[in-house]
Amino acid sequence: MPHQAEDSGAHNSDQITDHESPSIATTVGIAEFRDETRPRKSDEKLPVDTGRIADKIEVKGQLEEQALIDSTLEGWRFQFVNLAMCLSLFLSQLEATIVSTSLVSITSSLRAFSKSSWVVSVYLLTYTGFLIIIAKLSDIFGRKNFIVLVLGSFVAFSIGCGFSNDMTTLIVLRAFQGIGGGGMYAMAFIVLPEMVPISKYALYTAILASTIALAGLSGPLIGGAVNRNHDDTFAWRWIFLLNGPAGGVALALVLLAMPSNFPNHRKESPRKFGAVLTVENFKRIDVIGLLLLLGASILFVTALEEGGTRYSWHSVITLSLLIISLVLWVLFLTWEWYQSNHETKQEPVFPWRLATNRFAAGVFLNSFFTGAAMTTVIINLPQRFQVVNGNSPLEAGCRLLALTISIPFGSFIGGVLVQKLCVPFMWVLMGFAPLQIAGLVLLGFSSSNKDIPSAIYGYQVVAGLGLGGSLGVSIMMIPFIATKQDMAVGMSGAGQFRALGGSIGIAISTNVLNKHITSTLSSILSPIQLNELLQSAEVLAEFPPRLLTITRQAYSDAYNTQMFVLAAFSAATLMTTVLFWEKTPRRMTKS
Repeated sequence: MPHQAEDSGAHNSDQITDHESPSIATTVGIAEFRDETRPRKSDEKLPVDTGRIADKIEVKGQLEEQALIDSTLEGWRFQFVNLAMCLSLFLSQLEATIVSTSLVSITSSLRAFSKSSWVVSVYLLTYTGFLIIIAKLSDIFGRKNFIVLVLGSFVAFSIGCGFSNDMTTLIVLRAFQGIGGGGMYAMAFIVLPEMVPISKYALYTAILASTIALAGLSGPLIGGAVNRNHDDTFAWRWIFLLNGPAGGVALALVLLAMPSNFPNHRKESPRKFGAVLTVENFKRIDVIGLLLLLGASILFVTALEEGGTRYSWHSVITLSLLIISLVLWVLFLTWEWYQSNHETKQEPVFPWRLATNRFAAGVFLNSFFTGAAMTTVIINLPQRFQVVNGNSPLEAGCRLLALTISIPFGSFIGGVLVQKLCVPFMWVLMGFAPLQIAGLVLLGFSSSNKDIPSAIYGYQVVAGLGLGGSLGVSIMMIPFIATKQDMAVGMSGAGQFRALGGSIGIAISTNVLNKHITSTLSSILSPIQLNELLQSAEVLAEFPPRLLTITRQAYSDAYNTQMFVLAAFSAATLMTTVLFWEKTPRRMTKS
């Protein structure tokens, strides 16, 4: 039997009520929460009130069996679509990390080191902003249509990035590439559970997690290998151009194997693409919510990127961006509350029942803070190895292996604790948070010596185990805190919070580095030297030994400060576990 969340029997608002009607949600242990504050529509069916999962889970009757059969794929179609989704997910995740060991080469070629963080941040920003939106739009216009759309756009803009001749063009194209990448991530998590029997859902969720881990491991290595020759100004372009043939394979597999009207291919006749482009379908789009969410996210990260670098934190521009962003966030939440509580044709981008679910809030916040620490440390450590320790991109990628291998291993340990040993979710998350904090704090005490001490690999392992464990367990909790109809939004929402945390973490850490370098070296370097250094760290090769030592010390101190900032994010994950508190914390049990 599948694992299930334990019914603790606590008499609170989350107490389970046994419901005899068969439900696909309850067969896999998915908790459906009743929102008592929302007035119900006259024709709306009450959801099963299962704040806890019943002790015994069975697939009952023909209703569940038929529902399982209706959306599954079999044979070669299943294998091809499975391969396409995993390849798509791999490419979208790879793009978030492959540039970490290529930034020095990119910025040296395009002469814009001070804008280097935007190459990473803008991808994560649009990747983040469209996760939930694309999940919603695929409900309206069809899974296959949107998979083809996001894959095609990802391939096209990846090729465009590869032929960029200036930093501004690269950043703009990376933004559009991020939309495609975010869509690929969202669709992978939505489609695979729909096309496999629920009894195998855990297996294929593990495959997706392994794909993400493999991308995190491969990105820095591939980026380092491609850019191993610092004098080759074209080499970095291959990290974008290679997405063309790889993405083309995934696109061809989807076009060949996925039914046009998946996941309803057993219920309906195939429909042409034009058949879904109806006025009624367009009316279902929450356009206002979409625009508010994008505006709030973009302005907030822009303020973090530009504050303290191009503009001071007290400047009118920076303060205006922050204030407008805050207003847009308030308007977004207010609008989603209105949409969820009134009769409208539009479907809320973010249903209010998720916003008021404390367990969902805990998972989203935990994903946010874990994403901030994990994404930023993967990006910043290779830069440190190159700038402070004088490593090549490939060497920097290899030195990151201790971290990137330990992250999926930590996720595996978390799965064993939760599934096999039945340790409550809350206790597992509370156990992994101190590992994150300890590992990052220890990395923050790294020396500026050119030789890298072996202890730094141990610190990476400690941090990686904590980050991977927290990430894996938070993903495993999603089926237990989202209703069936909100599963796509729940999956995409956790990913969106994780990616948003990553973009904000990178923005803050980059601002810390730029501010420290400027304040420390402005009295030592001439304005021209300082400007050249901010444009490209490779000018360090031209510095005399004494000046090189001072500059590397400044960079070392800046990178150490970044680690302390990331440790603060990890400390915040510990505080989010308060939202999971119950008299008897929920856990997964065997029937």
